[in-house]
Amino acid sequence: MRTRYVAGYVLSLILTLLAYDAVVNHFTYGFQLLLLLGVLAVIQAVVQLVFFLHIDQESGPRYKLITFLVMIVMLLIVVVGSFWIMYHLNYNMMQLSPDAKTNLMLNKYDKGGF
Repeated sequence: MRTRYVAGYVLSLILTLLAYDAVVNHFTYGFQLLLLLGVLAVIQAVVQLVFFLHIDQESGPRYKLITFLVMIVMLLIVVVGSFWIMYHLNYNMMQLSPDAKTNLMLNKYDKGGF
């Protein structure tokens, strides 16, 4: 059992150092970097679940797995929804110049809009 924890720790450490190295040494840029970090994060989550939370050793009904899948769905809803809202806010506000945005916000604040 102890070797399982050590193996999980070593894998987690390697994955963390890979992500750190990719960011610090500019291994790649833009979307490719985000994709690489996302893949490393998913692998890190699987390592944590298997080696430390023992999600693979559950017998009988898989309550831990069902709970985990519900958590993933909620997390995706929050993340995708946040990006969707930020994109549409940015799109709707980009039609104005920075000064016009400031004046619009100040006028709405004076009228009690915020």
